[in-house]
Amino acid sequence: NEEEYAASATCGQCVEITHAENGKQIQAQVTDRCPYEEPNLQWCFPGSHHLDLSIPAFEALEDPERGVFPINWRFVPCGETGNVTFQRHPDSNEYWFALRIRDHQHAIVDVEVQDGGSFRSLVREEWNYWTTEEVLGDGPFTVRVTDAYGNQLVENNLQLPPGQEVTGSQQFPVCN
Repeated sequence: NEEEYAASATCGQCVEITHAENGKQIQAQVTDRCPYEEPNLQWCFPGSHHLDLSIPAFEALEDPERGVFPINWRFVPCGETGNVTFQRHPDSNEYWFALRIRDHQHAIVDVEVQDGGSFRSLVREEWNYWTTEEVLGDGPFTVRVTDAYGNQLVENNLQLPPGQEVTGSQQFPVCN
């Protein structure tokens, strides 16, 4: 729901979902919000703790014919085995910079890009890109990413062509 999506702050985090009746359990990644608007008003209201599952996730827990069913869920490390990936928005240019961070273990709380000798924090948008209207040019870029536990990754000299996903050289630790 929108309240727990927290303007995309939980996007990319993983959740362990347990069917409250049959005990089946899966892990899934938060990719969007369950908007509090028609036709979701009965499920996605603030405080509902409702998750809008993908079809494969739903089918792993319950027969789709049943519809909504009770679940319990909690945030868990994603268990990513590869490195963090970066994607510059396809419309990014030297005057508007937007970057999406993917494949990370934990919630991301800050993304910074080095401009000259100092780092500039980017603004997290509800659509899960980090942006700035500062003139940063076309790169290469040095990007610092901070997770919810204070761990930081610094990727130097990233070539980030707009629209292309680039795999970094590091991953956050599974546990802090």
